[in-house]
Amino acid sequence: MTMTDQPHSPKKTPQSKSQSPGLVVASVRTFRAKLVLFLKVVSIVALPSTLISTFIAQDPNNATPDTGLSVYLSIATLLMNLALVWVVSRIDRDESVTLSEAYYKGTASIVRFILVALVLTLSCLPAAFALLFYNYGTVSATAVVSAPEKILLGFLALLFAMPTVILLPRLAFALQITVDTELSPLAALKRSWVITRKRLLYVLSQLLKLIGVFIIIVIPIAAALAFANNTLVIAVLDFLVLLVLLPFMNIYLYKLYRTLPS
Repeated sequence: MTMTDQPHSPKKTPQSKSQSPGLVVASVRTFRAKLVLFLKVVSIVALPSTLISTFIAQDPNNATPDTGLSVYLSIATLLMNLALVWVVSRIDRDESVTLSEAYYKGTASIVRFILVALVLTLSCLPAAFALLFYNYGTVSATAVVSAPEKILLGFLALLFAMPTVILLPRLAFALQITVDTELSPLAALKRSWVITRKRLLYVLSQLLKLIGVFIIIVIPIAAALAFANNTLVIAVLDFLVLLVLLPFMNIYLYKLYRTLPS
């Protein structure tokens, strides 16, 4: 195993757990400290993507969806997230980063990143099946389901979703490992599995905190979107969501990954 296969070990200052900031606070601090850089990385993709999805892809005069635009939006979003993960990893090393480096060097691991993302997508299939199962059993036009039956269906759906609940948190950090090291997709998935061993509940609790932050941020924006009739206002609100949530999510997940034993 080469040196590049090993995750970096950033300089740590001795401090007690009570002195150490939580992941949410630490992520907010990093976001504020590198705000301009994150805005640049996100804006270069999110701004044209928001304009395209708002004014072109959703054009009522265009009844046929443009496949080319959909492919562009998917690829652009992938590159932006990959660049963000790379930027966060370099900031964690106290390295200076430029916008051009974020998209040139940061996207060098795109093939490995995509392969890992495909595996993570497959791990979500049990949850998707569980959701379809519950919806079909309770929302179907032909279904007349009592309250106890709904509880039973919910319990069965939860059982079907358990593989996703277990696999996804344990494998998710392979994305950060892929960017942080030169490991192959399979090796990155194995390492993610190893570093989350006996840490599943901790990881799940931290992910729930992230979801809570998302809810706090999204609810007022969603309320504003519900009352917004102007297309431009909707586009601006969508752009602001991407501008804040994407960097924060990547910062938070990387910091969570760094708290796990190497």
